Amino acid sequence: MKKAIPILLASLLLLACGPNDDEFRLKGEIDGMELSDLLIYNTDGSEPRLDTIHVKEGRFAYAGHARSATPYILVFPNAYEQVIFASGGVALEYEAKASDLNNYRVKGTKENELLNDFRRDTRRANPIETRDRAEQYIRKHADSPAVLYLFDRYFVQDPTADPAKIADLRAMLEQHHPNDRLLIALTRELKNEGNAQTGKTVSLPDSIITAPHTLLYFWASWQPVAWSNIGNLRKAVYQYNRRQLNTVTVSVDVTDFQWKSFTHEPDTSAIRHLYDGLSWDTPLARTFNVHQLPTYIIINRQKKILSRFTDPTQLEAELKKHVHN
Repeated sequence: MKKAIPILLASLLLLACGPNDDEFRLKGEIDGMELSDLLIYNTDGSEPRLDTIHVKEGRFAYAGHARSATPYILVFPNAYEQVIFASGGVALEYEAKASDLNNYRVKGTKENELLNDFRRDTRRANPIETRDRAEQYIRKHADSPAVLYLFDRYFVQDPTADPAKIADLRAMLEQHHPNDRLLIALTRELKNEGNAQTGKTVSLPDSIITAPHTLLYFWASWQPVAWSNIGNLRKAVYQYNRRQLNTVTVSVDVTDFQWKSFTHEPDTSAIRHLYDGLSWDTPLARTFNVHQLPTYIIINRQKKILSRFTDPTQLEAELKKHVHN
């Protein structure tokens, strides 16, 4: 019991004075998670850098910035993501079980209560039922900032979603949230998405194109599937002449130590590793409208997109299809 005193004391000191108007406090408990690090970032671009939350003996405390209702994403070591809505001057309480992260609860704002209800209502639903339920919530609670997250998660990011329905929901939400940063970003993303698909020609610096074909690999050290495939990437491109295939990895990490630990090995395949600390705002990610990791893109010297995919098992077949030694 004595071991819990330091972390509990730290939490009390952090939360005792209460947050300022542009700050929020998050106090959490994760049953069954003794020691771990979580990542946290927001999705509206106001705080672009990732931050780390240290969990000790199942408890954590965090302080962040948010004036209006702002969605923050928690990323667990297994890459599972959760959303939390923060607001300035608010103290949030989080609780979950490590064995059942889908059913976490957040107290402190009406946005979080709405999302708590949504998770409860869709606990046993299949993906199609969940998306239908998300649409019901969006239409019923169109004035809530929380449904902007549902729109992004279950429509914008879902390649199987009906484009006409996406456009209808977006138009409705724009009436309720004309100046919302997240919705403005999503609208820009939807408008640009068609310009970054297979068959389109994009505007890129000539320095990126050093061979007839270029493979771009978007990844991050905090996304296990993405970083674990770097070894397979090296193996797949090694068989190609570098005068025919130029390979570039693009990290959306935000600190040097994160990405350097995975790219320090000598690369006999002459892969170039790019990093600028801008996370999702790095220019190449914005040019190709990347919002999923990993993402593979093959382009030719004329900067035309020949292939775009997210499944690592497609890599060798796509390279054989488009690149010839």
